[in-house]
Amino acid sequence: MPTTNRIIDITEGPVFLCYENKLLVVERKGEEDVTMPVDDIGVLILSSPHVSMTQPAIAELSKAGVCVVFCDRNAMPASMCLPFGVHHQPATRFRQQADASKPVMKRLWQEIVRSKLEHQAALLRHVYGTDYGLGEFPARVFSGDPDNVEAQGAKLYWSKLFGDVDFSRDRDAPGINALLNYGYTVLRAMTARAICSTGLHPGLGVHHHHRDNSFCLADDLMEPFRAYVDWAAYRWTADGKCQAGGLTKEDKANIVRQLLMPIKIEGNNEPLFYIIQRLASSLVNVFGWGEEGLRLPKPCFQ
Repeated sequence: MPTTNRIIDITEGPVFLCYENKLLVVERKGEEDVTMPVDDIGVLILSSPHVSMTQPAIAELSKAGVCVVFCDRNAMPASMCLPFGVHHQPATRFRQQADASKPVMKRLWQEIVRSKLEHQAALLRHVYGTDYGLGEFPARVFSGDPDNVEAQGAKLYWSKLFGDVDFSRDRDAPGINALLNYGYTVLRAMTARAICSTGLHPGLGVHHHHRDNSFCLADDLMEPFRAYVDWAAYRWTADGKCQAGGLTKEDKANIVRQLLMPIKIEGNNEPLFYIIQRLASSLVNVFGWGEEGLRLPKPCFQ
């Protein structure tokens, strides 16, 4: 695993990307070339529609385990390119993953939902000094979350976080929702990259299952960490920095910056990249070695 991870968002063009001597080279007409080691990149986001890239650049990025996100004309992420050859035993891992029993999957989803609710409650306490009762929800989540406590918690959470009882998540809405959508997509790319690096298949989910979704497992494992995107969005919008229109370069840069900041986990400051990586590795141990639980961190907001 690389010693550092960077999230690079190419927001302005025209830009030409190529590969040379283990470096990704960013060329802009009339400007000095910018280079960065391919091994230092975790996620590359191509937001500008005026980006061209050589085949060797794509191949070397894939070999290095970089997740490349392609955006549409509105600069919102539309698809991802992920490597599948970065682990030496993918077939074995795929088989173990596919053979996992339903009770195991339901227990894993219970753990994930509880962790998600714990993070949401912790964020409310951090912001307002109270979790408005959300802290009681994790104990109500049983195997597989048959009572859909996750949705009940979300209703309370969103009505409180941004100080607007009428606020709701809308993937097509501008402003705060657009900021959250962008942040979640970056988080999804980070999670999918960690999954592939462990040899698991991102399309074989624990809970999420849809024939048109190639990243079901990423959608599962990212759930507890959504609150860190929410925290970044809350801080950025508290001073009115996010406008009702489309996202600015500064909006996106703020989300990326927050996702790269170390998080204090068990007394240590660690990047979110590594925390997600450990979670994916613990899932491998559940599937392959019969370990009981996932390595889900306790929430910590600073």
